[in-house]
Amino acid sequence: MLPFLLRKQTQNVFSKRSDFKMFGSAATILTQSPDGSLKLDENKLGEIFCRPETVDLPVSIISVAGAMRTGKSFLLDYLLRKLSESNSSTLDGKSIIGFPWKSGMSRHTSGIQIYTEPVVINNVAVYLMDTQGTFDHRTSVKDNMTVFAMACLTSSHLIYNLMHIIREDHLQNLQLFTEYGRLAAHDWRLKPFQKLLFLVRDWQFSQDAGFGFEGGRQLLNRVMNVQDVQEEQFILLRKHIESSFGSLECFLLPYPGQTVAEDPNFSGSPEQIDARFMKYLTELTDNMLSPENLKPKVIGGREVRCGEMLDYFIKYMHIFSGDTLPQPKSIFETTAQLVYLHALNDAKELYAQILDEMLPKDRELPVTDEQLKKVHTNASTKSVLAFKDSAKFGDMEKRNQVEKTLNSDIKKIFGSVKNLNDSKILNLYHKAKDSYEISFDTRFSGRCPLHIHQLDQLHREASKSSSSIFKTPKGVYFSTALSAKLEKYFALRFEEYKSLNFARIQLKTSKLQEDFLLEYGRVMESVLEGPFSVTPLKLDLAHENTKREILEKFSKKEDYGSNIIAEQGSEMEKTLDQKIQIFRQMDAEKSLQNRVKRTLRQLGDNETYKVVWRSERKKEILATSIITIIVFKSYYGA
Repeated sequence: MLPFLLRKQTQNVFSKRSDFKMFGSAATILTQSPDGSLKLDENKLGEIFCRPETVDLPVSIISVAGAMRTGKSFLLDYLLRKLSESNSSTLDGKSIIGFPWKSGMSRHTSGIQIYTEPVVINNVAVYLMDTQGTFDHRTSVKDNMTVFAMACLTSSHLIYNLMHIIREDHLQNLQLFTEYGRLAAHDWRLKPFQKLLFLVRDWQFSQDAGFGFEGGRQLLNRVMNVQDVQEEQFILLRKHIESSFGSLECFLLPYPGQTVAEDPNFSGSPEQIDARFMKYLTELTDNMLSPENLKPKVIGGREVRCGEMLDYFIKYMHIFSGDTLPQPKSIFETTAQLVYLHALNDAKELYAQILDEMLPKDRELPVTDEQLKKVHTNASTKSVLAFKDSAKFGDMEKRNQVEKTLNSDIKKIFGSVKNLNDSKILNLYHKAKDSYEISFDTRFSGRCPLHIHQLDQLHREASKSSSSIFKTPKGVYFSTALSAKLEKYFALRFEEYKSLNFARIQLKTSKLQEDFLLEYGRVMESVLEGPFSVTPLKLDLAHENTKREILEKFSKKEDYGSNIIAEQGSEMEKTLDQKIQIFRQMDAEKSLQNRVKRTLRQLGDNETYKVVWRSERKKEILATSIITIIVFKSYYGA
């Protein structure tokens, strides 16, 4: 994973140029190590390009490259002042500060320096970058080309600082990048580099071409005119330069004055600089720093963000760290890889952003399965299209592989989002089930049954209120599949509650039956009260009257919307008809004849009275005595 892609992204808080104040310094990010190799300070680069307030902003880098001792650092200092004093077009008498510089013949800037504090203009973070003077006697050709390459590859606006004239060897220094540009143009019809400004210092032929942009255009047209060139390699070089840069310009600056050129104590004070030089320097910087000319860095058809620039510096430095200069194809493939990875990251961020914008702000609630799939499809389509639009660079086969990775990553992101959403839906599903049971348990407490109509109404209300928990504010179920299960659950639980309610109805009806049977028994016992039996007619009449009254009372009892009273009424009538047999038996046992027979039977089992049973006469006398005793005891209770 690239360093920037590992960093946490934040939102920009600066938007206006007027808010800017310079608090930075020129930091060396590429320097020569003790072993003689060039070393990139990745930590310092991270601090510069991954500032939380600008990390996600498009980046624009203005860099100056060229031979040593040609005033590159001085120019950047002036640009820095112009940026920091946006309302001033001239110096205010103070010495120019920012990038270190000094007069003399020795090289002062070493490696590459970047001013740590960007300027945000039109929501673009603008950085200034200085490079060491190239082609001196102390630096190898490879290191010179590495510094020049890093400036060219990372800048949106490259100032090629030259003295007196544009020579053929100046153009040949661009050969490496024109070959790289030829590859990009061949595959994607893109110009890989944006703006190249040939800045000619100490221009001496103002009679042929005046100072400023107009004279620069005349000189550039003359230099780039292939009709004036005979050799094929020079013709191709010019064509490749034109096809590699989106904009080619030239500016001619006059001599800055004797003090600037010869006084070792020159401090940068405006009074020490030639007025004509200051006039054209101001014209140049005003044009360069105008908001419409401060374009973001574009690589492979997509704007580069500040944080991403860290990755480009690291990757480019890696391929330039070999023993020889890399082939243009290596630069091309490395750039394509970075374009793909950043486009991939952007596309995934876009997918997540669309999900975030289209899903409800209340993250406690889920969305419906259909809505989530619709949002996913929309976000996925836009994300893939954005990737295709921005990843217009490099090998098509590799781009297709990265696109497959994007689709795979989107599926993983969607899988995580869907799992979270499903868990929320499942939670609401169980809440709806619990709500249904709570609604019933609250109204269905105790042992008293409910009327069937009340039970049905309770079911409808509980189902409606519980189902609403599992619906969106617009009344749509969060999950069609689980909504069917929920409705089925309500139906099954309702059947259980109906069974329980009917059991309560049966229990209450059985209690009523027991009470009415007891009441019947008490009435019939009162009819048989006394020592003597009653007539069968009286007993039957009492039975019919009592049965009718009880059945009438029973029929008027609450049946809770069931047919149980009617059904049990018939059963109760049968039970009462069976009960009368018991009372008839009780009445029969109270008759005088049966009582005498029982007494005689008991006496017959006694040894004392067995002799009496042998005489018929004695039997009659004994029977008469027994009857008399029974009657006497019945009347007097003795």
